[in-house]
Amino acid sequence: MSLRRIGTVSLPPHAAGGGFDHAGADRSADRLYVAHTSNDAVEVLDLERRSHEGTLQGFPGVAGAAAWEGHGLLVTTCRGDAAVGLAALAGPGTVRSLRRVQVGARPNGLALAPGAGVALAACLGEAGAPSLAVIDLERGAVLASAPLPGPPRWVVCDPDAGCFYVNIAAPPQIAVVRGAPPFEILRSIPVPVPGPHGLDLDEGRGLLHCACDGGAVVTVEAGSGRVVAQVLIAGVPDVVFFNPRRDRLYIAVGDPGVLQSIDTAAGRVVETLPTEKGAKTFGFDAGREHLFVLLPATNAAAVLAEA
Repeated sequence: MSLRRIGTVSLPPHAAGGGFDHAGADRSADRLYVAHTSNDAVEVLDLERRSHEGTLQGFPGVAGAAAWEGHGLLVTTCRGDAAVGLAALAGPGTVRSLRRVQVGARPNGLALAPGAGVALAACLGEAGAPSLAVIDLERGAVLASAPLPGPPRWVVCDPDAGCFYVNIAAPPQIAVVRGAPPFEILRSIPVPVPGPHGLDLDEGRGLLHCACDGGAVVTVEAGSGRVVAQVLIAGVPDVVFFNPRRDRLYIAVGDPGVLQSIDTAAGRVVETLPTEKGAKTFGFDAGREHLFVLLPATNAAAVLAEA
């Protein structure tokens, strides 16, 4: 086993149901921003000290958090008010101003294209009307919106290819969205397992790792859409992160409550660590190779490190 637990970070208790959701690291500020859905808040963790630094309020039903690195801007998807929150930070733990950009109902997946200064929010919608919205981060304005072919899950940006990839739960596929005007859907990559959920990109090899509710990770070539691997996992996944340094894909499975590691070069699970039932999400400090596994029952983050 290569992952070992090196600490625990205590987090504020939940004010209601919902627990934690996606977390995004900011390398320029050395912080991790955690969507605390049940509290309509974002928790700020100091990555070097592995400690809880503060709580940012005012993010109703927050589902995703990402930082526009070097710009002091925190971007969130807020399902509670059908908006993308743009929080200008006075420091890593203080909001100077907060703008809300109205998008489709129940915004969920989120990815930033830092060089272009835009974000894509994938919205679940109401009554079967999922959509995407592309936001200009400087102006706080919607540049484009379009319907999606099904309910979206997570989103990643491919800066080299100039596009976004959006996981669609049903029919199972990955929608490829142009990363420049007019931001239309270029094509779709079929996924042979139900429920594409967590998603990350191996930029070096041009591979998409798609974790599916059907209990498998499907790896496809981003360019051709060809399936190159399919690996069974312990259950229904949620958040995944790829570690290019070790060719490892980490997957959080909330039931039974494990963190799994896939050797993507070998195409097999190499490690399964018990976490906690309901622990479906985590943050990744790629520089230090630290994982912050969010534990909803104990209001904490378990910190794991690669040996």
